[in-house]
Amino acid sequence: MRILRQLLTIAILTITEIPAMAADVHLTPHHLTTAQGLPSNYLYAVAQDTRGFIWVGGTGGLSWYDGYRFQTLRNLPIGSDGRTVTPNIVRMEIDRDHNFLWLRSSSYAFFCYDTQSCDFLD
Repeated sequence: MRILRQLLTIAILTITEIPAMAADVHLTPHHLTTAQGLPSNYLYAVAQDTRGFIWVGGTGGLSWYDGYRFQTLRNLPIGSDGRTVTPNIVRMEIDRDHNFLWLRSSSYAFFCYDTQSCDFLD
């Protein structure tokens, strides 16, 4: 009975502490649109890399957000001859072990972007 009473006391203290801890956190949502530099308001893929950058893909190509502003890659390479395309990025996966961003466009073209060297890989 004593153990049950101790467990119940711990549970009650834990439950009452959680709202008190959450009350100290003040989060303010920010809406990011084309007015803040987003290339398009239509986004289909989002990922976060190991440095904390938010990567977004959509109808305007590939962009990353560093917490202050967006940088956009509108032309992605489609061959070794220097040809580029501005794809609709519809799928994105991040490989945190190698800092690679794997992208798929709406036309089923695949791209691999190295987030450390800021370059596309063949």
